[in-house]
Amino acid sequence: MSGFQYVQVENKELLSKHVSDKRLHELYNLCFNRKPYYEYYGMDKVCAIFEKYCTNGILYLCLDEKKAIGFSAAMPLGLEDEVYKIVKEHLVAVDTYWYHADIGIDPQYEGKGIATTLLNTILNKKLASPFVARTQEENEPSKALHFKCGFKLLNNANGTLVTQDVSRDDRDKPDKRIFFVCERN
Repeated sequence: MSGFQYVQVENKELLSKHVSDKRLHELYNLCFNRKPYYEYYGMDKVCAIFEKYCTNGILYLCLDEKKAIGFSAAMPLGLEDEVYKIVKEHLVAVDTYWYHADIGIDPQYEGKGIATTLLNTILNKKLASPFVARTQEENEPSKALHFKCGFKLLNNANGTLVTQDVSRDDRDKPDKRIFFVCERN
């Protein structure tokens, strides 16, 4: 992966240093405004999502010559109510878990190992902590990535995401999610 730089972003100022709000918005929508999500997020929503990640959790960016081309984020599971409510019945010591909340790679850079590097970097940052992740049930690349990085399907834990603050023609259609767990210690 020569030429790519992976940087941890620990606050809003560092986020602004590495990526403009415009590029962050563009990158997020490049990742999620296509199959299987077809979601479009406004700039304010995208900025709020990333501010939450760098303030309350762990956020890494992948840069190619200072251009943000990928991101991955995690935070304590208890900060994500919707996921916490679904998985708490399936896990022991649920309050020790982290939630792998987001990952996205500019489509022009897919297949270069960036997602694997980003996810493993976050997992290694919190080596002693178990993780939960979720993805859309039809997102085969995301499922393959999580399995490759040591996640296992969390049986009988699934949910339907109600999409709000998102522009999508079929936003009333159930968005079925599956959940994974990774316990590396």
